[in-house]
Amino acid sequence: MVELFSTGNAWRDFLDFEAEFREALAYVPLREPHLTVWSHKFGKILDQVGSAVDSFFWLAAKEGELFRDNRPRDKQKLDIRDFCKIFEPVYLLSTAQVIAYDEPVHHGPFVPFEAFGKMLASKQKVNWWWSSYQSYKHNRYSESAEATLNNSLQALAGLFLLNVLHKENQKWLAEKKVIAWQYPMTPLMLAQNLKGSKFGATLPDIRARSELFLHEFRVDKKASKLPLTD
Repeated sequence: MVELFSTGNAWRDFLDFEAEFREALAYVPLREPHLTVWSHKFGKILDQVGSAVDSFFWLAAKEGELFRDNRPRDKQKLDIRDFCKIFEPVYLLSTAQVIAYDEPVHHGPFVPFEAFGKMLASKQKVNWWWSSYQSYKHNRYSESAEATLNNSLQALAGLFLLNVLHKENQKWLAEKKVIAWQYPMTPLMLAQNLKGSKFGATLPDIRARSELFLHEFRVDKKASKLPLTD
């Protein structure tokens, strides 16, 4: 198992980015009229988080057992369309929802990887936060307007989702109570119930929560319910 995931290093990276983003929200609160506000700060976050998402995809695709059959055999360098083809059939990212909380209000639910569904259906370019990340990364001085609150929020929510859905992360996150059920359950049993589904959980009301985001795991009706005790 890759140490980046099994010991929580990927999650700690996410927490650093989340803390920086929450600092920015102190000046530009997360409200609908502010979603198009852009700034150097949001650009920095978008750049760093987009790079982290890219790295997460690359390493998980390379090492993850669930993706063995989806990995292209003839490509060393993978792009976002490759990641879409590798991850979407397993984690169903195009329908995975997140809610963002900037007290006292919440934003969402929204779907950070909704574009994956469109990418599989068409070879045409899809405009979404990843496109803005790429534009800003290569042309930050001429494309500064891409660095919006919404794009940085969507990118960060995407990194949050990858962390909580990735199977190699879930046992550690359950131990740290980032992932929890509404009733008492040992981290081992919680991880086992999550392991029963590739994209969700075998029980309702299992949730992952950070300071900013909430994801409720989708109930996998095709998965067999596992025992509630160990």
